[in-house]
Amino acid sequence: MSKFLQCSSGTSFHEQKLRLSKRLLILINPKAGSGNAWNIYLKIAHVFDIAGIQCDSVYLDNTSHAAQILRDANLGTYFAIACCGGDGLMHHTIDTIYRRGINIPTFCIPAGHGVGIAASILAHASPLSAAYSIAKGFRRPLDIMEIKQNGSVMCYSSLLVSWGLVADIEFETAGLRWMGPIRYKMGAIAAITKPPLHHLRISYLPAKSNTMAFCTGGGCKVCSKGAALARENEEKSDHSANGLEGEEEGGESALYEEDWMVEEGKFIMVIALTLSDTTQNHRIAPYAHASDGCIDLVFMKDVSRAG
Repeated sequence: MSKFLQCSSGTSFHEQKLRLSKRLLILINPKAGSGNAWNIYLKIAHVFDIAGIQCDSVYLDNTSHAAQILRDANLGTYFAIACCGGDGLMHHTIDTIYRRGINIPTFCIPAGHGVGIAASILAHASPLSAAYSIAKGFRRPLDIMEIKQNGSVMCYSSLLVSWGLVADIEFETAGLRWMGPIRYKMGAIAAITKPPLHHLRISYLPAKSNTMAFCTGGGCKVCSKGAALARENEEKSDHSANGLEGEEEGGESALYEEDWMVEEGKFIMVIALTLSDTTQNHRIAPYAHASDGCIDLVFMKDVSRAG
């Protein structure tokens, strides 16, 4: 196994040299999930030893502690960051390095209840599979959503943004972490009897090529085409921002005015996803692609029981 991990690698020769000269930073959130992240890390740490990867492990106080560390840390000595925890730890890590403008690979070792990133990317979202993928140098580019409110950036999201039922379940079952992932189902059963309603106006641009096809992982043609489309849209946005196209009073470019679709009313839930799974065994957007430059929008309006 040692020779296989060290020699049969998906990394380039340059990256293999980089791995020999730099280290892997592993952030461990002991409060993730049922509080077993440290033990999970100890069980898979031998994979990195076999692969000849030197690691620096950091025992965190909570997910926001990762942001505090990474905000001013010198990451030049690391070839990648691995997050042993849930999607919350991944969110704080990616958000922080994205704000700093640092390009460093970031991996997830699933050890929490919310493991949507790992479930969407890995065929089997287990800590051992994640460690093996890191050791072998497997990686996937991910779309990142920039979330703004009143013109100011709130955060950068690597998985989803939700309103309504899904968000309420997450917050209201936070004290039931001891139950494991089943807390989400219990919370859904409790909330669905009288779901919260939110009046929203959603405006979105439909994808130019809305293909109902599953993401095939590395080398996915839809992801490749979507990445090119994302660059094209970014150029158009820059074009408009520079004043080369007229802008409406509301601030939206006239270039896109006729293309916008609008949904308004009372919604039970709205989820904007860049990946397919919200957590393991919860595939909300089955046709979502990791790097197609698109957001999958899933929403549920108020269902009247009259009649």
